[in-house]
Amino acid sequence: MATIIENLSINPGFINFGVIPVKTTQNVPVKITNNTKAAMVVRSLEVNPSVNLSINPNRNITFKPGESKQLTLKFDAGKDPGFIQGSIVVKTNMPNFPDKVVSVNAEVIAK
Repeated sequence: MATIIENLSINPGFINFGVIPVKTTQNVPVKITNNTKAAMVVRSLEVNPSVNLSINPNRNITFKPGESKQLTLKFDAGKDPGFIQGSIVVKTNMPNFPDKVVSVNAEVIAK
């Protein structure tokens, strides 16, 4: 039996902010771990929709082998109710390493 180990793990792998009132914000910690035996640089973390989502820091984050770092994803509900479906796309300096995508969901409701 083969064991597959992710080179880069992101926890949580899916983010659901749940139901959030308009004009409010909410933060969620996002843990990224370099599971390789080499240094890795996360060149960028792209969030979509950027009007509702931001992550800090969002570029040029260096990880030593086996190192984990915790980032903060912020959701801004804005002023209009509705469903928000978004994503975080993680791009690294690792050759032949596909981008990692984390889905993000929220329902914005009127107060």
